[in-house]
Amino acid sequence: MTPRSVLILLMLPWWAAATTPGEKLMLAGRLDDALPVVQAEARANQSDLDSQERYIDLLLTMELGSIAETNYRRRVAADSSNADSHYLLGRVVPTAPLAVAEYQRALQLDAEHARAYMGLGAVYRATGASGEAIDAYRLALQRDTSLGEAWGGLTIALLNQNRRGEALEAARLHMLNVPGEAGGYLVVAELRPDEAAAVTAQAVTAAPDDPRVHAAMAEIELLAGRGKQAREAGVAALTIAPGHIGARLTVMFAHAMEQGTLDAEGYKAMVIAQNISQSDPEKAREAYDLLVQSYPKCPLVYMGRSRVPRGIDAAITDVRKALELDPQMSEAQAALGLLLMQTGDFKGALMALDQAIVARPFDISLLIMSAKAAGELDSTASLSRLEQAWTTFPSDVRLALVYAQYLSAAGGHERAIEILAKTANKVPDPKLGVALASVAKDGELVTLGAQTLDELATSTGNATFAAIATSLRDGGAGK
Repeated sequence: MTPRSVLILLMLPWWAAATTPGEKLMLAGRLDDALPVVQAEARANQSDLDSQERYIDLLLTMELGSIAETNYRRRVAADSSNADSHYLLGRVVPTAPLAVAEYQRALQLDAEHARAYMGLGAVYRATGASGEAIDAYRLALQRDTSLGEAWGGLTIALLNQNRRGEALEAARLHMLNVPGEAGGYLVVAELRPDEAAAVTAQAVTAAPDDPRVHAAMAEIELLAGRGKQAREAGVAALTIAPGHIGARLTVMFAHAMEQGTLDAEGYKAMVIAQNISQSDPEKAREAYDLLVQSYPKCPLVYMGRSRVPRGIDAAITDVRKALELDPQMSEAQAALGLLLMQTGDFKGALMALDQAIVARPFDISLLIMSAKAAGELDSTASLSRLEQAWTTFPSDVRLALVYAQYLSAAGGHERAIEILAKTANKVPDPKLGVALASVAKDGELVTLGAQTLDELATSTGNATFAAIATSLRDGGAGK
């Protein structure tokens, strides 16, 4: 299987066609914004297993499993005779034996509980027991053919045993039984390249809210050398998920094709060179040197070569050449900014990063790096940039942590605590609590910090914040 096919399989969704506001935010990759919405959807209908699974899996994806475990242990404690409650707890417990125990309890209470069999399949597959996983998934699907997660898991388990024919059959049945979910279409397209265009077109119609289907169609169009169609499909993916890296790259390649600076053969050669750039950098350099000779007016070949290990000066030269050919290329602007940061040219880095941010205002990493570059030139400039960025993206954990770090270093401990607390109320990530305790201790604001953490524990339902508060009181000093 190709790297791209493995990626697709690993991305088989726990979300299906977007039917709720929370699902749409998740498909757009806006997980921080999705969390309170998905949580509200789950709380509004405790018996809706789809909503509960979505909430659980979002928490796990965001590494907030402790919150999920606390919530669903409470549910089991309130109604231990409910098979659904044990099944949901099985999805959140941290070890395979604990998960198996909960799924088996669910089956003891309800021998026909299809999702408990599905859960067992997931555990077996994750622990390498592909044969047992296949059996469990099939038991789930005998009871409920609408479980897209079970079809996807069955497909992966079969592929793990190199049973490609059976995997293809499972993927086709996935398409048939869960037509609004993208996973089955994408796998069939990977396993049957001769059907890829037709099947992906079906996926675009069946799951139009999923950016992956548009990105997959864009790649098919690129391979066929149809730049205009590839660009349109890539833009459709970006309209749903502006941060979709694959779609953004697709649009760039499509633009090059439309400009006549790259063709389908050149694109294929670039994909091959990129795939070997880490495992065989010498061969990748040779491939890119040939591409530069064949497509000297294509900025993308210079960008590709800049990523092959050759030294920072050579990388900067290639990126500057890409910008000479396309001054508006945000990927090149961002790359130049990051490279100049490494050389200590913070003024040049800031100029390049700010140009990239104009095209990618949603890119948190660029916003953080621009603040760091600005701070190297003016110690107060980083704070104003981080304040503006955090005001725009108050749910972003990375941004809150960096902003709090800068505030604390400047003596703004109370404001740092406020920032961390506000973000933690939106996204109750324990890392924010740890940072808050550290800021409180450094600023000799132990009482304020511990009180804030206790309030977070109450408002978010995350007991970890209370534990951090206790640790802060026990080991802290000051007010």
